[in-house]
This record gives sequence, C-alpha cells and structure tokens, in this order.
Amino acid sequence: MDNERCQEIVKDLLEQSNESEWLEFKHNNSDPNTIGQLISAISNGSNIKNKPSGWVVWGIEDNTQKIVGTTFDPDKKKIGKEELKIWLLKNLKPAVQFNFTQCVVDCKNIVLLEIPAATSAPISFKGERKVRIGSNTRNLLDFPEVEKSMWENFKTSPQEERSTATGLNIKEVVSLLNYEAYYDLFKRPIPSSEELILEELKNEGFIEKSDMQRWIITNLGALLFAKNLKDFRELERKAINLIMYQGRSRVNSINREEFGEGYAVSFQKVLQKLDSIIPHKEIIREGRRTTEKVYPDLALRELLANALIHQDINLTNTLILIEVFEDRIEITNPGTSLVKIDRLIDSTPKTRNEKIASFMRRVGFCEEAGTGADKIVSATELNILPPPLWEEFDGSFRAKFYASKDFKDLTPKERVRACYLHTCLMHSVGETMNNTTLRKRFGISKRNKAQVSRVINLALYEGVIKKLDSSQGRRYVKYIPMWA
Repeated sequence: MDNERCQEIVKDLLEQSNESEWLEFKHNNSDPNTIGQLISAISNGSNIKNKPSGWVVWGIEDNTQKIVGTTFDPDKKKIGKEELKIWLLKNLKPAVQFNFTQCVVDCKNIVLLEIPAATSAPISFKGERKVRIGSNTRNLLDFPEVEKSMWENFKTSPQEERSTATGLNIKEVVSLLNYEAYYDLFKRPIPSSEELILEELKNEGFIEKSDMQRWIITNLGALLFAKNLKDFRELERKAINLIMYQGRSRVNSINREEFGEGYAVSFQKVLQKLDSIIPHKEIIREGRRTTEKVYPDLALRELLANALIHQDINLTNTLILIEVFEDRIEITNPGTSLVKIDRLIDSTPKTRNEKIASFMRRVGFCEEAGTGADKIVSATELNILPPPLWEEFDGSFRAKFYASKDFKDLTPKERVRACYLHTCLMHSVGETMNNTTLRKRFGISKRNKAQVSRVINLALYEGVIKKLDSSQGRRYVKYIPMWA
C-alpha cells in the first residue's frame, strides 16, 4: 500500500462518526497483547457486520478523532527477540493475514492495521475468542447469540464471494487482475474506459464496491483472473503446480513448473504443457502408422477442471498439484469430496465453488454440472484404459489416471473397479451391464468371455454389483450397481 492510498483510507475512516465493531483508533498504545486481542475482536466483528475487513489506526486521538501522530513502529516492535508480526501470527487461530502500513498524514506519522474478516471460524488470540460489542472488546463466549450469528455467516457465505484484497483504487484493481484475458475469452473488444471495465467485472462478481467507495477483489475474481496469485496473501498457494517424474515413483523429479496466473488464464496453458511432456503412442490403423495421445484430452480437461472447481479455498496449506509419472497422472486438490467416492458417476451435482464452475462452463473449459466423472470414465472405456482411481487423504482429494495396460497386466482390484464403474456408467443411461458390454469395455474377444465372467464373479463377491433379476438364466443375466 503506497502513502497516497494510506492517506485516503485514513481520511475515509475518520469520516466514521465513532469507533465500532470493525474500527478502533489509538494514539500510542502498542501493547502486543492488546493488539492481538484487537485483531481477534475486529476480525470477528467485521464478520458480524458483513465487512470485508476492519481497521485499527494509530496516531488518532480517541475522543476527538484528531490526527496527532504516533511513536508506534510495528516493524521495530519485538517481544523478546521475536518480531511483532510473527509473534501475533503464532498466537492467532485460525491464521489471519493482517497487514501493517505506515504513512504520513498531515505531517504526522500514522500506522494503519488492516484485519480481514473471519471467514471460516471465529478468530482466537492465545486461545480466547474476542469480539467487539459496539466499541468495546469483550469475550465472545459471553455472547452466545453473537457467536451463533457468526457461524450462520460462515455457512451461508460462499467462499468465492469473500474478499481477498480490499481498499483498492481503480489503478490497483486493473494492475492486479488480467481483465484483457476476460475479454479475450469472450472475443469482445476492451471498453474504452477503466470505469466501464470495472463495472463489468463487478457484474461478474469479480470485484465489489466498499462503503468507503474503494474496490474489493473477491476470491472469485482473483482465482480466475489474477495476474499473479502471490499478490493475494490468502491465495498465494492456490497456483497450479506441475511436476514430472522419471519412472513410477517420486524419487526423481525432472521438471517442475508453477502456473501463478488465475485459472481462467492458466487453464489452457497447463493443458498445453501436459500435451508437450506426455509421450504419444504409435499405432497401426488400416495399414498406416499413426500416433495417438496416451491420455484423452477430454479426460485430462475434466480432471483438471474438477480439481479447481471442487477445491476447498479455506485450506491454504495444500497445493493444486499435477504429477506426471511414467504410467499415470495424479491430480490433487485441497478438500475432500462432497459426494461419496463410489457414487461420483451420475450423482447429484455438489460443489464448493459453483461460481467458478459456472464461469468455466460458460467459456467451455468443462462439461455440464455433474457429468465430469461420467465423461472421465467414458473416455477411459473408449480408449480401453485402466479405470481411474479417486481417493481421499489428509483432507485432500486425488484423482489417478492411468496409461494403457493389457488386460493380463491389470490387477484384480483394477478389474473389479473397471467392472463397477462400467456398471455405474451403464446404469446412468438406463442400461445394464452384461458379459458382452464388459468384454467391449476391456477390448476382449468373444472367445475369451470366460475371463470377463471371472471378473463379474469377483465383483459380485466384493459386493459392488448385483444381478438385476436373480431368476434370469445364466446366459442372459444382467447386472446393476449394488446401491441401485
């Protein structure tokens, strides 16, 4: 934040009639515990008042709100040998990305502390949750109705709509967001004025206007169109990371690349990079030698889109990670699945980030809601690939997509999983699985139908499929998923 912007914000804050749940004026009080309690209280108070952030301003006389200057210097303040900011961060839970700024207003030194509103849980300092009741700092536990309203806010406020940068002027907004890419995606000319550009970005929900006539960038706007996600403290680890390994293990990585732009800008770049590093296979068709991609484009597109759409934005310590191995691709995103893993096909659509999903569908990055897993499984069957594997671990979700294998090289678990997913796919279009359909899925000739029968029997034994009608003759038996 530059000095001019700091001056503007201070003067806007001084126009408030008095201190409040989200605003505190101080002269010189720099007690670390008081500051920590204020961060907790104002972050929680901002949530209650639906403010994107709250503020503490040093150098202002409390009663008169006159600019008197301050001797407080947050950069020099230490607790023992520890810097103030680091000490505060260690004692605040969940993490709060607050920011100190120093500037000069009317020839007086001013310190401005911006505190983002709590977004996922009440903020505590040293284990105590504080809150502002009017202009007073109190214990949140003493006000159960206030805490209840906070939890309601957490449930009803979509992650995408929450603010990630506040107090911006027009110049700062256009310097942070790649608005040119927005117009490129829709093949439209860029408007003649920045005001018109911002109005359109506002209509999309990428930015908002604050009550201090400043601009706010939402998570939605930054995640889709950030020029650099590292410019947004809470989203700096949301960039797409791609690692290529030698062989089938993570022992030897041979290439790593980070795509730091917003997803609407980097999505196609990631797919192009994958296309350049993934080997192609040679096949002979009708007497002519040709090459085909190891992994179908549609499946890779859906896998990547699903990771971006279904991630938990609140989890800031886990990357969007694409790992390329000799025999597979793994894509990991923070947050577990909102749908049971064994019911991903033909399930009722659920997503944490519907606005990101909606925008990506509008620009053709992914398919209609609820069809992603269906498309991925269908692509593997069309190309006679091993079945994909979805799994959860440590609060994350991972999709594994495998390169081609002969049927004889598939493990029993892979064969059963392929059988189950094929049965689910058939059921989703109102059909049933039988020996013939499963043979086609595996690319097995009729003379080897006994191999497929053994897979079906194993799937029955594992309890993942069942007979449609137990009275049917063995030759005509049809199968459906166990849950159907």
